[in-house]
Amino acid sequence: MFYIKYKLFKMSINTRLVLKNSLLAFVIKGMSFIVSILTVPVFISYFSNQAVLGVWYTVLSIITWLIYFDLGIGNGLRNCLVKSFADNDNERTRQLILSSYLMIGCLVVVAIIILYPILSIINWNSFLNISNDLVSSDILLQVTRYIFTGVLLQFFSKLITSILYALQKSAVNDFLGLLCSLFQLAFILIAPSKSPQENLLLLAKAYIVISILPYTVMTILMFFTKLKEVKIKRAYFSINACKQLAGIGGLFFVCQILYMLIINTNEYLITLFTGPENVVDYSIYNKAFLLAGTLALLALTPVWSIVTKAIAKNEFAWLSKLYRISLLITPVICIIEICIALLFKNIVLLWLGNASISIKPWYIAIFVVWGTVFTYQSVLSTFACGTGKIKLQAISYSIGVIFKGVFLTIFFKYTNSWIAVVISNIIILVPYCILQQISLNKYFSQLSKESNNR
Repeated sequence: MFYIKYKLFKMSINTRLVLKNSLLAFVIKGMSFIVSILTVPVFISYFSNQAVLGVWYTVLSIITWLIYFDLGIGNGLRNCLVKSFADNDNERTRQLILSSYLMIGCLVVVAIIILYPILSIINWNSFLNISNDLVSSDILLQVTRYIFTGVLLQFFSKLITSILYALQKSAVNDFLGLLCSLFQLAFILIAPSKSPQENLLLLAKAYIVISILPYTVMTILMFFTKLKEVKIKRAYFSINACKQLAGIGGLFFVCQILYMLIINTNEYLITLFTGPENVVDYSIYNKAFLLAGTLALLALTPVWSIVTKAIAKNEFAWLSKLYRISLLITPVICIIEICIALLFKNIVLLWLGNASISIKPWYIAIFVVWGTVFTYQSVLSTFACGTGKIKLQAISYSIGVIFKGVFLTIFFKYTNSWIAVVISNIIILVPYCILQQISLNKYFSQLSKESNNR
């Protein structure tokens, strides 16, 4: 015990912060995993129709695409605040925070004016490839409006997560996500079950409150405690701060949108080409095989802001060492993915029982590769975003979006297998990962030389 305490004492502040947040992330994500396991069979029972459940997953994924349309303000704020917090520059912190909230406010107003009328024009039954007899057009329109409203409110409420990341409190954000999942599970267990489409509408209404409540409460708490000295007044609005946020956030925004088009369109594309019932199968495979990668991503969450802070303080030797250690995560996750594959049939049977899905060995093999590639990409992107070196990411993702459209158009012309969306993601991200690692290796090698020459 004394030896462990001694080793912790000898660690740098940055290392202790990473370990603390990573360990907390594992604990919280472990709880989230339990909630996720419980939620799937409860969802299946709640809707009693896989096509309607597929519609819920698909509509939610489509509308939440809008979260990526914050013009990169959240990520820009995150990177800018790291330096102002490190310098104890309260005035700059005030300017950045107030300017971010005002910019988000303007964005929400524009979204309401432009997008609300468009929601009424879209034929959601055709768009989601679902029969009007199963879910009426009126119900679908109401569902999309409720979820859209919840997403717009999240623009404000979730801005606190950028502040928490900059304060090196990523574990708090993980906890807020866990609360949202718990509230959703609790609602489904408590809410009276009616017809599938009535349940769909009821859950959409609840989504508005569930998705923003934890973040709103945390925002209030933060501004009355940790950020008490950062009093926000109208006088602290700054055009220069807006320009800085927009400049840094602009490229992040481009990468966010492109990444969303590659990764977060899977549910919709499966619904469009093969039917909403297949989204449920995809979700089960995806949850199982991305679990390890998601855990790794959570462990990496504090790294982004720590990287930005280390660069600001010229801690290059420590940063290069962290990069080398983080690269070891991918082979470890690959081994875990293989173990999941060997036990997958038993896992699904234990997890879902009579609601088990059709298991195909070659689907399992593809998801093993996908889980590994997803982790590899997450590691590299974390360091790319922390350093601000994301031009290569923007170029690679741009090519990837075009490729995915062409690949799926050809693939679905000859087969009706939804696994095509996963294959396309692998083909897109492998070249990016190779190029990004080469680029980061050169960058950190240069930093190490500069550090040695000081």
